[in-house]
Amino acid sequence: MVSSFDQVFVVFGPTASGKSDLGIFLSELKNGEIINADSVQIYDALPNLTAQPSKEDMGKVPHHLYGILSPEENNSVGTWLSLVDKEIKNVIANGKTPVIIGGTGMYVSALLNGINHIPEIEKSIRDNVKNLFSELGIAGFYEELISLDPKVIGIISPKDSQRMIRAYEVKKATGISITDWWKNPDRKHIKYNFYKIFVNPPREDLYAKCDARFIKMIDNNVIDEVISLKRKYENLEKLCIYKAIGVKEILSMLNKEITINEMIAKAQQSTRNYAKRQITWFKNQINSDAIIDTSDKQEQKNMLKTYLNKLV
Repeated sequence: MVSSFDQVFVVFGPTASGKSDLGIFLSELKNGEIINADSVQIYDALPNLTAQPSKEDMGKVPHHLYGILSPEENNSVGTWLSLVDKEIKNVIANGKTPVIIGGTGMYVSALLNGINHIPEIEKSIRDNVKNLFSELGIAGFYEELISLDPKVIGIISPKDSQRMIRAYEVKKATGISITDWWKNPDRKHIKYNFYKIFVNPPREDLYAKCDARFIKMIDNNVIDEVISLKRKYENLEKLCIYKAIGVKEILSMLNKEITINEMIAKAQQSTRNYAKRQITWFKNQINSDAIIDTSDKQEQKNMLKTYLNKLV
């Protein structure tokens, strides 16, 4: 049984905000180990395109839950929550401080606010739903979903295949809309003493860093990463890793549908749009203990140290 006084730091924010570097700095200050809270960095594919920690960064402090799943394995918020709970316990048992870093809003929200306890869905039902999705395609499947569960209209995007499939199987297995499960007060909580640090630099600086980072990714051979992944998985469009920003754009370029310059521009726009959605989510869903609102790396560290000094 872990003590309610155990410190667990959660560093979250939009992509390219500097949260990873800040998390490493925090870990060095607090004798910490880093645990991943990013839904695509958990896969052992596209390490550059998904901005997984470098070998150099992993050598500075221990990192957990990065690259642990193959692209063919499904992952859910509930699965991640169980994994992160185990890692937190292990880090604390080793006398270290857990530092959770990520930008996947549903992961961070579930960790801090709890998650509705939806019963386990039988494998046969899950397999049938996946087969139906393959048969109908995303547009046809969405029509089937809203026919089965009209409550998801306006809540689940017709482009979000993963959540569509989840909603369909939950309704099919339980007879209850997933939207009602989300409202259920019976929530699964992980109990720790969380310290919530929101890294939210000025929007103009953030967008410039989003653009620059994708150019750097191109220089780091992310196109070759996508080519290799496509060769290995013919059904790439059905895998969770397909949602990683840049994959669709690079595939469109490889199919000669767009030029490389158009690909870069589209991927940069997708990154900026994603960053904007992340900021909105965190502002609405998480009650932060500290906000790091600068883009300067040294100033970010200074603000963090000021916050930590107040905890002593």
